[in-house]
Amino acid sequence: MLWCKGLHITQLEIDNFKSFGRKTKIPFLPGFTVISGPNGSGKSNIIDSILFVLALSSSRHLRAEKLTDLINLNTDKNTAEVEITFSDGTHIRRRIKRTENTYYNYLYLNGRSCRQGELLDFLAGHGIVPHGYNVVMQGDINRIIEMSDNERRKIIDEIAGVAEFDSKKDMALSELSQVRERMTEESVHIEELSVRLTQLEKQKEQAVSYRKLQDELKYLTMCRSAARLSARKKDQDVLLQSIAEEKNQVVQIEADISWKSHERDFIRDEIAEIDQKITARTGSEYMALVTRIAEAKAAIDGFYRSIDRAGRDKEETNKRLSDVFTDVKRQEERLQALDTEMRNLMIDRTNLSMTASAVQKEFDRISQAIAQETKGLEEEEARLESLRSEIHKIREERGELLHQQDILIERSRMRSAEEDRLTSRIIAIDKDIREKDEDIAGLNTALSRLTEEKKEHDRMMAALDTALYTKREEYDRLIRQIRDLKVEIGRKEAQQQAQGRYNRAMEAVLGMDGVYGTIGDLATCKPEYANALTIAAGGKIHFVVVETDQIAADAIRYLQEHKLGRVTFLPLNKLRPKPLPSLPPGSDVLGFALDLLDYDPRFDAAFRVVFGSTMVIDTLDHARKRIGSSRMVTLDGSLLEQSGTMTGGSIKKDAGGFGTTSVDEVKHLSSQLAALTADEQALSESLKADTTERDSVQSRRLELEGAIVRAKGQLESAESAKVNLLSEKDSLQKQREAAGGGGGGSSLELATVEAAIEEKNQTLAGIQKAIQDITDHLSETGIPQLYEQREEAERQITEIQRRLHNKEQEINEIRLELGFAQKKVEEERQQMERIREQMKRYEEEIRECHDEIAKKQQDIKDAETTVAKFSQEIEDLRSERSLLSNKADSFDLEIREFSGKKDRVLLKIESMEEKLSALKSEIAELVTEAGECRTDLSEEEIEDRSQKTIVAIERLGDVNMRAIEEYEQVHAVVAERMSRVETLKREMNDIQERIEFFSKKKYEAFQDAFTSIDANFRDIFSRLTMGSGELRLENPDDPFTGGLSFAVQPRDKKVHHLSALSGGEKSLTTLAFIFSIQKYIPAPFYAFDEVDMNLDGSNVVRIAEMIRELSGTSQFINISLRKPMIDSADRILGVTIRPDKTSLVTGVSMDD
Repeated sequence: MLWCKGLHITQLEIDNFKSFGRKTKIPFLPGFTVISGPNGSGKSNIIDSILFVLALSSSRHLRAEKLTDLINLNTDKNTAEVEITFSDGTHIRRRIKRTENTYYNYLYLNGRSCRQGELLDFLAGHGIVPHGYNVVMQGDINRIIEMSDNERRKIIDEIAGVAEFDSKKDMALSELSQVRERMTEESVHIEELSVRLTQLEKQKEQAVSYRKLQDELKYLTMCRSAARLSARKKDQDVLLQSIAEEKNQVVQIEADISWKSHERDFIRDEIAEIDQKITARTGSEYMALVTRIAEAKAAIDGFYRSIDRAGRDKEETNKRLSDVFTDVKRQEERLQALDTEMRNLMIDRTNLSMTASAVQKEFDRISQAIAQETKGLEEEEARLESLRSEIHKIREERGELLHQQDILIERSRMRSAEEDRLTSRIIAIDKDIREKDEDIAGLNTALSRLTEEKKEHDRMMAALDTALYTKREEYDRLIRQIRDLKVEIGRKEAQQQAQGRYNRAMEAVLGMDGVYGTIGDLATCKPEYANALTIAAGGKIHFVVVETDQIAADAIRYLQEHKLGRVTFLPLNKLRPKPLPSLPPGSDVLGFALDLLDYDPRFDAAFRVVFGSTMVIDTLDHARKRIGSSRMVTLDGSLLEQSGTMTGGSIKKDAGGFGTTSVDEVKHLSSQLAALTADEQALSESLKADTTERDSVQSRRLELEGAIVRAKGQLESAESAKVNLLSEKDSLQKQREAAGGGGGGSSLELATVEAAIEEKNQTLAGIQKAIQDITDHLSETGIPQLYEQREEAERQITEIQRRLHNKEQEINEIRLELGFAQKKVEEERQQMERIREQMKRYEEEIRECHDEIAKKQQDIKDAETTVAKFSQEIEDLRSERSLLSNKADSFDLEIREFSGKKDRVLLKIESMEEKLSALKSEIAELVTEAGECRTDLSEEEIEDRSQKTIVAIERLGDVNMRAIEEYEQVHAVVAERMSRVETLKREMNDIQERIEFFSKKKYEAFQDAFTSIDANFRDIFSRLTMGSGELRLENPDDPFTGGLSFAVQPRDKKVHHLSALSGGEKSLTTLAFIFSIQKYIPAPFYAFDEVDMNLDGSNVVRIAEMIRELSGTSQFINISLRKPMIDSADRILGVTIRPDKTSLVTGVSMDD
């Protein structure tokens, strides 16, 4: 039959699966195959194995409670495996393994491990799907028959892929539910926000009123700023003049510093040049000389070792020369002995030839006499002659074998003697090699110890060099730190002198009696409060505290008379500060400024006048909430006046502020300088000690290098000698192998020859017996005596010929041995020449080493002279450097003094510029605050109107100024959420449209599958029964709410539903339904498990014919016991049961 090419099963391999306890390979061909056999033989297990390996069914559908039940119980194996091969080469393998507690399941696709989903996807690509009924088991027919109409309709659902559309529809319904929830949430939010909007509208109106009052207060503040602006500009002009005078002084000081610095730098350049020279003498060039000396000494040691090694090698070579010479003499003596032996053999050969000629003549005479005597006895004579010829031939052969035996024995003797000689020499060499190995091992141990010690010294050198470098760097860093610290102390001392002074006036009054100092000098505080308290004091930090107003008046007159400038005084006897109010509650309030200062209580009145009720607040945000209630300052230096003004920004540290004073800093720096100086002295001593230690380690390291070079030379000599010994041993072993190479073969050959000789002796005994019988018959004549004589003559001829042949062989053997001995003598003479050449090379090497030693000793002498010269130059350079260094330090001291003076002037200028900057900032702030405001109001009038405005603001109470902004924000959020609601409505409409679309596509897919399968069912049922049938939906308009039934009319019968049919008709109808599905979802192969068991003979024939027809395009594997089915198959596979209860597969081909 024709076969459409396509994927089909070519082989199924089952191992320990269910009843297949042994590995079984089942071949499959295209077309229609029937598997048959007795019940219980394991036929259905073949279909189970196909389902198992393709993962198309669970263990329960494989007639097992769990997967491990599929493993054969009658074997000791704990695994079951099935492999299936398809016609395109694809092979799929599945294996399960049982353990004590669980099991493992393995799937392989084309030899690669894969997941079950991956395998099912691969099979689906070839039309093999679980719902396509590729494999129909025994129970599938009854299961479909017993299904309800709804369950039967779900078969069409699965084929049509309805589940996919249901899944998408469910997802869309879930999205719809979420959108509705979000719409509900948005509606709730909109309601809540609308309530909040109503509340904010009233607060917004209150905030607008507050803003108008604040604008009025701002205008009055601008008026106050305009009044203050004029006074501050006058102070600015005075300060600018003082700054110009001080800057002129700085220019002069800088000129002096420049000249001194130039002179100092010139000297430092000279010092640097001297340092370079010292470095050159003590640096790489000096170390190169030291290294050169050490290397030369090490080289000399190496040359001495080379001389020792060459001497030892020369002695060993001389010994070898003596051995070779002795061997040559021995070989020459052997040559003379062989030559004498050969001459004797040639004489023996000549004598034997003469004897053989005489015996041959006697043999011919006897033969003629026998011929005369044997006339009339020709037959017996012929018989006797034949036997004698044969015995002659055998004797010749035996003689040849005896000669071979002699030669083999002699060769064995010669080989044994040569092997003994070579073996004895090899044993002596082995002893020498062992001695060399011991020497090498000892040298290696010593070399390893020396190498490790050198490595340790290398590490020590590296560590010392690193430590020296680090300490030198640290020493240089300490010198720089000491120099910088001295400059900083000078600057701080200048700052201490100028601290808090804007002009000469301050210097004049601070030394008067009854003058205690400035506010900044008389108090300290914790560092975290220094910025806040300095800002809070402002310019008052430079107010001078005096005992009485009389002292203040005297100081003012003194300043006026000498025109030194102005100073503000705080006379303690006249000050009347206001009492402090109670501190407001709150963790943000750190306290009154006064409470955070540490000062003498007698100056309390002065500090109360300066700070008043100023509070310190932690952050600006907290201070803003209290604005207008009091004067406040924050930790970061932001100042908030009671009037509402706010001042802040970055801060430059003020040397005259609170906190650590310049005096304390100078003391601290001085203590640091003392500590650094002590560290510098200690480090200098440590550097000297480390340098000494490094020199010691370097010296030992050079000694170790020399020792290592000597050890390496000795090791090389020993290894070279060992290599020569090994080479000689290898040569001797090859000679011994050549001498004894045929030993094993010769023994076997000798045994073979001796066996052949024994065989010839037995043959001769038999022939001699036959000759004796004939001789006894002829004993009455004289012929026997003649024969005996001839035989004796013949024996003598044979013996002489054998001896001649042996002599010839001996002569040839001696000639070969002579050639070998002569070649050996020639080789050993050549070796003697090579050894003599080697000895010459050793002598030349010793001479060259002596020459090199002389050169190296001269190099050492030259280098040591140069080193001594360098040492004197270095000492002179260091003396010169010391003088220049003292001059440079003197210039440094003068420069520091000028720098200190300059720093003091610059500090004054800096203080003035800071004051000027503060004035400018204040003027700029006042200009900004005043704006274009011009007013004729007095400050009192401005203050009165400001207080009234503040009262009006206070009447408003707590005002939510964010209400305006919040109102707009909430209004915008409401609008945004309304927009979201509209968007969600559009999303909901889109989702509902998608749900309708999926419902429509689901219906169309079902209708398409149902219509095709129904058409297939009508056609197939008609062909099987000669009747008619169709598939009917319970609700065609909405098929998913009803079931599916069969309406069939077998030939000559009424229309019936499935339940009214006979058992055979039910099976036939169900098979028609399965064939209809298979036709709708074509697959490359199908497997049926006894689907014909409930059919009568004629129906089995129809089913078999249909399967045979369908097998033209798909492969069919059918388990059946029915003859019509078996007769229709292309081939039969038989299954039977073995005695051990395992299944056995046999094949019976049915192909034409």
